Amino acid sequence: MTNELQQGRHELAPNGNPVRLTKTDAIRILTPMFALFPQAKMSETAIRQYIRLLQDIPADGLQQAVDAALAESEWLPTVALIRKCYMSLIDRSRPAITEDDGSTLDGVRWLLPHEQRELRERRWQDEE
Repeated sequence: MTNELQQGRHELAPNGNPVRLTKTDAIRILTPMFALFPQAKMSETAIRQYIRLLQDIPADGLQQAVDAALAESEWLPTVALIRKCYMSLIDRSRPAITEDDGSTLDGVRWLLPHEQRELRERRWQDEE
């Protein structure tokens, strides 16, 4: 892995996205969730799979997604539910690009945080 990083290649999660979560952070975030459902009797292999399939989510996003999944589910949240909660958090945090009249543009594209700042700055300058 160190060799790959030195050559400019980054480790990828199973879905092809870059790995954004350390094993330490994953264990710190997921262990309390598994402790809430002792009847699930999670094996080491199952826990490794949760980590492997969620490793493209940054630690702060994973923590929020796990909290949301726990609030929504009566059972141990699945990887799919945790990912769904994470995507819901992402969708709510990225406003759509809008026309000057406030209507959403066709082919909506979500703004990244730096794009949001740039758009606000441009609009603020236009108002002066």
